[in-house]
Amino acid sequence: MRWLEEAERKLRAAELLLREGLYDSACLLSYLAAHISLYQLIEQSEELFSQAPLVFMLKRLPDVSSEILHSAKILETYSLPLRIPASIPEGVPSDYIDKSMAEEALTHAKAIMEFVKGEMG
Repeated sequence: MRWLEEAERKLRAAELLLREGLYDSACLLSYLAAHISLYQLIEQSEELFSQAPLVFMLKRLPDVSSEILHSAKILETYSLPLRIPASIPEGVPSDYIDKSMAEEALTHAKAIMEFVKGEMG
């Protein structure tokens, strides 16, 4: 359960950053929380790759709902300019993330983490 515990810490940090108005950082930590929570399943399945995007990690699992895949797509989209700053044409990554996006990222990270917990039984 070590990776799930670490993911919970990242999620709590994202919530704190959201309250402080650091929306880009909250969004990035939400992405990391979801990604790290999937490591818990990786330890149980050799078929997953830890460096793959969330969507592709999830697609390798049986019976993943379209809602969970949608959550992964949102998190990947929001986190891209934060993880790869060269992907934005101008400005800085924080120019591209607002409060509602950070809130949505938290919601999607929580959904993925709940999925992981459900898969673990």
